[in-house]
Amino acid sequence: MRCFNEEKIEEPDIMLYLLFVLPLPVFAENQVNTIDIQAVINEDGSMYITQNWIGHFVEGTEIYIPMDTPDYLTISEIRVSDQNGIYDTVQNWNINWSFEEKSGKCGIHYTDNSYEICFGISQYGENRYTVSYKLDNVVASYSDRDGMNFRFVNDRMNTTPTDVMVQIYLADGTLITDEIADVWGFGFTGNVAFENGSIIAETDTPIYDQNHVTILLSLDKGILSPL
Repeated sequence: MRCFNEEKIEEPDIMLYLLFVLPLPVFAENQVNTIDIQAVINEDGSMYITQNWIGHFVEGTEIYIPMDTPDYLTISEIRVSDQNGIYDTVQNWNINWSFEEKSGKCGIHYTDNSYEICFGISQYGENRYTVSYKLDNVVASYSDRDGMNFRFVNDRMNTTPTDVMVQIYLADGTLITDEIADVWGFGFTGNVAFENGSIIAETDTPIYDQNHVTILLSLDKGILSPL
């Protein structure tokens, strides 16, 4: 006994049937596997940040890093490189430039509320990017303590990372320990701890566009001299 109609299935019907039962192809998209961040805090409260990215890129023309920072956190010394060399830093980044026009270049795109660090994907495939910049006035002076509340990975990135690690040092070599500092992490699932004289924050789960990696640090007075 057959469990289907004995009418012959015409070839077009077979093709339609296969279209629905065979798995549909998965379209590729950009992936950032890791972002490792080193942050060096200077005596005056400024901070030099270096981000090392590893990922696979198959679409689009640029990567942008939203910087939702107050006006007093002035940015300078922007530098981007990949496995092929150092990028040119340009004025007045244009998000409408073509892939070729953005290739090997980086810059700042100003938005209504803040700005973005932008750089060209430059070539498709497996890429390693290094993004570095300086921010002034990150650590502030208060009556009893000095400290910062800084977002190292912002939400709303166009490509979010799977794994993030942030390591924070003091530029003069002073060890950051629980005897002179307190630290907290927000916006992500993971750990933040003192380790070998530095602070290390690590994610346990992938970052999505609503997540962020924010570190709140409090230091004893006299270790730094914020402006």
